Amino acid sequence: MDQDRIYIDKTRQKEIRGIKDAGYLAFDNQKDVFMFALAMGMDCYNGGVIENAKDGFFNDRDLNEADKAMIYALLAPELEQLEDITERSLVLKKAEGMADKGFTVILSEMADKSAEVYSLLMLNKANALYEEAKAKGYLEV
Repeated sequence: MDQDRIYIDKTRQKEIRGIKDAGYLAFDNQKDVFMFALAMGMDCYNGGVIENAKDGFFNDRDLNEADKAMIYALLAPELEQLEDITERSLVLKKAEGMADKGFTVILSEMADKSAEVYSLLMLNKANALYEEAKAKGYLEV
């Protein structure tokens, strides 16, 4: 049977589920929180998957085509073989692992910052990434 949920580490479910309601950034739903965590975990991902008990975070049918494209784009370099991209369950498990690393980053950065300061920090990070992409020629100027 195919996986129909996107999972998070059950031992951290209360903290992770609280991100949306804590007033940090404007998340509409848990899927948005997951996608943000996925992006935040990209630089520190080590190929792992969630080893602890899992908690269903949201239903995978909530992923739209842009979400799926982002997941596959971020995970393609992490797969051992290009053919593994067709293994949906493997890709989702790795996406959960990458997001788990992102949740660690998000929660540690939120720990001692107000929602306003955190929003400014994220805006500064986004600007830095934009400037980096522009400098590398990824964006038309």
